Amino acid sequence: LVGSEMCIRDRDMPGFSVRLLVSGAPEDFTVTLTPSEGVTPFTSTLEVSVPSTAEPGNYSLWIEVWSGEMLLDSAELLVRVPSFQPPSMSITHLSCPERVFVNEGFTISGEFYYSSAQETLGRLQIFMNETLTAHAEFYFAGSATTPFSSHLIAPSEPGTLRIDADLQYYDPIEGEWVLSDRESCYIEVAMP
Repeated sequence: LVGSEMCIRDRDMPGFSVRLLVSGAPEDFTVTLTPSEGVTPFTSTLEVSVPSTAEPGNYSLWIEVWSGEMLLDSAELLVRVPSFQPPSMSITHLSCPERVFVNEGFTISGEFYYSSAQETLGRLQIFMNETLTAHAEFYFAGSATTPFSSHLIAPSEPGTLRIDADLQYYDPIEGEWVLSDRESCYIEVAMP
């Protein structure tokens, strides 16, 4: 999201009724001017939302000031989409059994969604009571929903077992893994 303010002040034309328009924005950008009309001088706030699937590069938007059918002025606004854009990732479903026996094998399953403009390294980590027990790394690009499952072994002591599924992506600019989403479920571990 890019925010900017433009103040329309024309010393020769105070009290002019004008409207602001934005041209040159790609179709998938969302552009909002608030307010888009007013009497000079006035201030308008411009918001530009760039989708996560936008190609990296520089985009020129033009803010135009119109009075009736006459273009009074225009200004260029450069929107820079960086070479790495964080993807949109979320765990859309996580399913765990309600109850298992000590030392019993069981399976958790779920699915996650991703959307990315460029190839990105991701990983899914499964934790049992905050201990990493399963891990998968993968490259992804575009948009898709992907199923996952993991076969685990219940602890040897009865109690409540917490399962966490962490979905992360690697940010090459910062050189670190970033948590995108976490879902949890609880399982009762009982004696047979």
